This record gives sequence, C-alpha cells and structure tokens, in this order.
Amino acid sequence: MTPNERRAVEALEADIDRERARADCPCVRALLVILSKGLANIAEAGGQARRAA
Repeated sequence: MTPNERRAVEALEADIDRERARADCPCVRALLVILSKGLANIAEAGGQARRAA
C-alpha cells in the first residue's frame, strides 16, 4: 500500500471511530467497529481479493 493509500485508510478509520462514538444504537456501534477493524485488511489485500470483498 502506498503512503497516500495508508493515509486515506487512516483518515477513513478516524471518521468511522468518530461516528461510532456518536452512534446512539448499540448495534450501529458494533457494525462500525467491525467495519473499522476489517478496513485495514481490505486495503492491504490484492486486487482480486478487493474485488471479491
């Protein structure tokens, strides 16, 4: 992953974390945690794995 891609992923993770902190519903918070944790794996995956995700 390039430095620009890494910064973009980190910015998106920060946005997700802010939304999670503001979410009222526990189920929404849980989904945002799952998304945030999986985001780095998707970003580091190869092209074919990204398309499959």
